Amino acid sequence: MSESASKQASQRADGSLRKEVRVRKGYVPPAEDIQEELLRKKPRTEEQDEVDTNETKAEDVTTTSSSSITCWDEYLHAFGSSEIRKCRECTVHACSVGSNAVNEDSYAIGEENVFAVFDGHGGPECSRWMARHVISEFDKICPRNGTKKPKEKETEKQEMKKNLKTLFARLDDTYMSNYGAQNPFCGSCGLLCHVSGGSIWSANVGDSRAVVVRRAENGVLKAIRITSDQNTSCARECEKVCKRSGDFYAIRLHKDDELAQKADPTLDCKKRVAGTLMVTRALGDGFLKDPKLCPDSMKDNMPYITSKPQVRETVRGSSDSFLIIASDGVWDILDDNDVALEVMNAYKSSGDSKKDHSQPVETNLAVAVAKAVIQEMMTRRYVMLAELSQMKATERRHYIDDVTVLVVDLKS
Repeated sequence: MSESASKQASQRADGSLRKEVRVRKGYVPPAEDIQEELLRKKPRTEEQDEVDTNETKAEDVTTTSSSSITCWDEYLHAFGSSEIRKCRECTVHACSVGSNAVNEDSYAIGEENVFAVFDGHGGPECSRWMARHVISEFDKICPRNGTKKPKEKETEKQEMKKNLKTLFARLDDTYMSNYGAQNPFCGSCGLLCHVSGGSIWSANVGDSRAVVVRRAENGVLKAIRITSDQNTSCARECEKVCKRSGDFYAIRLHKDDELAQKADPTLDCKKRVAGTLMVTRALGDGFLKDPKLCPDSMKDNMPYITSKPQVRETVRGSSDSFLIIASDGVWDILDDNDVALEVMNAYKSSGDSKKDHSQPVETNLAVAVAKAVIQEMMTRRYVMLAELSQMKATERRHYIDDVTVLVVDLKS
């Protein structure tokens, strides 16, 4: 190991090396002065104080008390969940594995081929609320119809785009009006996909991602990305934030990161919306949208972010096999093609096992992806599964984010 590499490593109890975490990942709470100002404005109740105390205690302990986790199945049982569900036209494989003290990811599956992933931040409340209500709201706003004439089909497409934007606006407005003031720092990315006939519709806010697994004419496997990441890594999104807010310095470092980077210029600190949020569009997050829920110094710049989704139609091809929808905990570790390859390998292995009757239970393809993500992270960071499971939630979160995957079998 080189001298520079050794500086980025720390010793385990047994003397082996583990890479030191040098980058703050994901959501970072607002600076203390902002939080204190909003807390002074908002009267507290005994019930809220009790909840905050419990959450603090949860952060100070490991999520599991087990010391014997040495294999993936045990880790999934302790930290995650999985299922395989049949919809009208597709079979959906789902898996969600938590890293935070409370898993902030949620997902929803509708019978009419509607699939959604919500990646929460600042708490699980927003993402869970969205997952509970998105399918029922979709059914109200996006009625199922089967027009056949070309002109009617074009009208139907325009209606779908409009309806999906209306859906996200209604979800956000309802959540904000009922719960936004309770925790203005709580929000969620949201990605919904709807498989309808020869089309895959996607509506996205934030940096969850959807890809279609397609086999080209020459037989080469391809991962076709059908959504765009909306975060501060995208220059166009940053421009929109600055224009929307009128704040030229809207994309900036968190105050703590500024100090850390001055002390150590080698740190890779990411700029954020108002120094807090990596994503430029989100559901919830009242302190970046509502003048009533933000510090006085930010009132004139509201809103910084929006819940308006990017809506796209992707035409399905005859060689499309799978639709993969996942939170950024997956894409931070594996790229689109790696994930597609994991799905195809798991699918092939499952088929081979069925032929020789060695595996009576159907393989969950989403579990295969989640397992690959965590294994890749452990390889990069020189950390073992048992060690990861025994970390405090606050420490484990710096190694890996919550991971949620939906794999939709388009040919089932």
